[in-house]
Amino acid sequence: MKKARAKLGMGLLLSALMLTTGCGDKAIQLTEEEEELIVNYAAHVVSKFNTRQPDGLVHVEVPAEDMDTSEETEPIEEMTETDVGQLPDGAQEMTSENIEQPEEEVPEARQATLTEALGLTGVEALVTSTELKSSYIEKEYYAMDASAGNMYLIVHVVLKNNGDAETNCDMLAMAPQFGAEVNGMMTVPAETTILLNDLSTYQGIIPAGDSEETVLLFQVTADTVTQVDSLTLNLTVNGENFVIPCM
Repeated sequence: MKKARAKLGMGLLLSALMLTTGCGDKAIQLTEEEEELIVNYAAHVVSKFNTRQPDGLVHVEVPAEDMDTSEETEPIEEMTETDVGQLPDGAQEMTSENIEQPEEEVPEARQATLTEALGLTGVEALVTSTELKSSYIEKEYYAMDASAGNMYLIVHVVLKNNGDAETNCDMLAMAPQFGAEVNGMMTVPAETTILLNDLSTYQGIIPAGDSEETVLLFQVTADTVTQVDSLTLNLTVNGENFVIPCM
């Protein structure tokens, strides 16, 4: 098809040349109108079969098998991880892996009394005694047993109202977190209980001059802690850390 069109175009152009120059004979004299007719016709033919000129007089759709694809634009390849690694300095994609995360600073613990650490006003908190028992019994209606091989370290804390008016004491709202360092070698967290007298969750109104008995429970290894020679409470409350020497 393509060759046939090319031959047709060449034939028309040769015919036009023969009309103007002849083939060894005397040149034919054409009028201005005849020359214009031949030029316009030749231009029309060339434009019609020129597949690279869609804006010609007539655009001809050429079948795919006749198209010259040697100059087709290659598809754009997606950038791979290897390509990203070859980008100039400062041009790499910012990811969570190559962004340095600032380290969280842990507030340094400071030494204080239990009253100071809890920030109590009008109420004094005092550690009065400790016990080691396999179970904790509350007024003969509630009991807790330590895990096998463990003992409960029971720390008794008195909340005393030294003021002239009753004081509302709400430990639950403060959400204190207690730990205990026993005999300078074992640190354990306080047990979470539903006891009404648990210091960590105590809520109540203490009348003027009156006091309330509360407790903190810690589980320690029975073979390791047979008696309490020294006790230090660790307390985290309101974003601050405290060390509280008790005995």
